[in-house]
Amino acid sequence: MKKVKILKYVLLCLLFLNCTTEKPVYTIKVFEIEQGYGYSIFEKEKLIIRQQYIPAISNLKHFKSEKDAYTVAKLVIEKLKQHKIPSISIDELKNSISL
Repeated sequence: MKKVKILKYVLLCLLFLNCTTEKPVYTIKVFEIEQGYGYSIFEKEKLIIRQQYIPAISNLKHFKSEKDAYTVAKLVIEKLKQHKIPSISIDELKNSISL
């Protein structure tokens, strides 16, 4: 009987922890803009980032392709998941997309 109570308690704790440690769900939407592409990042359904221009470069330039915009958005999400500031450096860009 005591083992059953302990097992119920453990299962209840695991259920509680599972409900309270829900991780954010991020989605990417790439959009066409003027002469290129940009991206939006949503946490669940809330827009948290809308990036129209390539970050970390001095001039305002859109991404050349959907793939480039998506690739950089994935880098940003990885930083968000690691609780880091979601900024992108010029080196990260050079290693990820063609400028």
